Amino acid sequence: NKYESHVYKPFQLKAGEYNIKLFWFPSHLTYALQPLDIGIFRPWKHYHKMAIHTALRSLDFEYTITSFFRNLTFIRTQIMQKYTIKNTFESSGI
Repeated sequence: NKYESHVYKPFQLKAGEYNIKLFWFPSHLTYALQPLDIGIFRPWKHYHKMAIHTALRSLDFEYTITSFFRNLTFIRTQIMQKYTIKNTFESSGI
């Protein structure tokens, strides 16, 4: 999509220096080209929010980076499974 930094002239020049060709897609098409947004990151946000709500119900009102790392293994095991990643790409047609 034509995000502001992508059409910034110095960015385009720097990409050209490294022989990177820039292409722009209509914003409504990027979801099809970014299957991890739907298949991985959306569920990741769901489980992260669930962990925060669990902490709040336990009266742990300070959800810190330590709290996040404590929950990280659970979040990853729920999402980062071979079939989930494979199905994410297959369902998008990539």
